[in-house]
Amino acid sequence: MKDQKRKVQLTRRMIEGYEEDLRAKEAEKAQLMKLRGQYKLHTIDEDGDNSEALDLNRMLELLDSEMAAIRYTLENCDVIDIEESSSVVTLGSNVTIEIREDEDEVDVLKVTLSTSHRVGVTNFSLNSPLGQCIFGKPVGFEGAYLVRSRSGESSVSCKILAIE
Repeated sequence: MKDQKRKVQLTRRMIEGYEEDLRAKEAEKAQLMKLRGQYKLHTIDEDGDNSEALDLNRMLELLDSEMAAIRYTLENCDVIDIEESSSVVTLGSNVTIEIREDEDEVDVLKVTLSTSHRVGVTNFSLNSPLGQCIFGKPVGFEGAYLVRSRSGESSVSCKILAIE
């Protein structure tokens, strides 16, 4: 039996956000390509070093991988029609959640769901385990998601306390 990957579920508004991110990355790539062409015109120093061009190539590779990830998400998503209001967690929702990693450790966090792959402490990607767990869910929802690390997998429980 073939291992089937679970498709991400996106609203039309979320798809528009991904498409906007993709257009911005394409524009950034075009600017970097122009710069790379300018650096190729400059001579390479005595050691054969052209570190500016190498840095630009690395940046272009990163952009290409980010754009590929966005395209993959867009090509492999299920479009869902839900009411995009504060009654359920959607793109851009500010969500107060209770996170329980074990019986004794409970944290309350305020997080925002985003289409960006650049996430932080309070900004979670919709493709993250937490994002997939709470997306489309109402206040009061209780669920769990898997966190993978080098030491293995662990289950984390969460409860949605509020949605703004």
